Amino acid sequence: MAPPESMSLALAALAAALRHAGKGVLALGRGNALLYADAIARSCLEPAGPLRLRDGRLGAPGLDGQRLRQALQRLERTGEPQFLLLRQRAAAADDTLAGQAYAVTALCPGDTVPTVCQVLILEPLGGDTALGEHALAQWFGLTPAQARVAACLSRGLTPEQVASHCGLSIHTVRTQIRAILERCGSNSLQQLHRQLASLGRGSTR
Repeated sequence: MAPPESMSLALAALAAALRHAGKGVLALGRGNALLYADAIARSCLEPAGPLRLRDGRLGAPGLDGQRLRQALQRLERTGEPQFLLLRQRAAAADDTLAGQAYAVTALCPGDTVPTVCQVLILEPLGGDTALGEHALAQWFGLTPAQARVAACLSRGLTPEQVASHCGLSIHTVRTQIRAILERCGSNSLQQLHRQLASLGRGSTR
């Protein structure tokens, strides 16, 4: 998809710079209308990726779609960058965590490209990608304390081991885990372990 003439120079420059880092670019107009998607971004569209295009408007299925809408609404309201994580859904209905993960950064272009309301930068996350506390906090909206617990869980630590490692009571760790489950959209600790492990080994630093 080629960008409209009015924004081709700005978006082409951004896409070219990010392509070398393996990141894709999407440009959205009013109402999440898709204006531009480079090759990497197009790979995220159904059926190859976690995003979908309906009547020319960008979205995502299920809980990811809700998170995407909320992030774009917050971006429009506050003007501050928004961060979230999207996952390609598996073919099997009972395994929603399989598939490629994508870190998404949503930005306002300001007056640089007047016809564009939001720019989404998409970064495919491979199995060897390390997500530390800061990244986990951004993608899932975790507090620093929750992110530290999540980073420990991503390394395969049990709740008891997390409590010992972080100097916390097991009650506090379990409270944090319940909050993390809700934020990450997981139904159980086992599912959370799989979700975090699939993003690569995290760091507790």
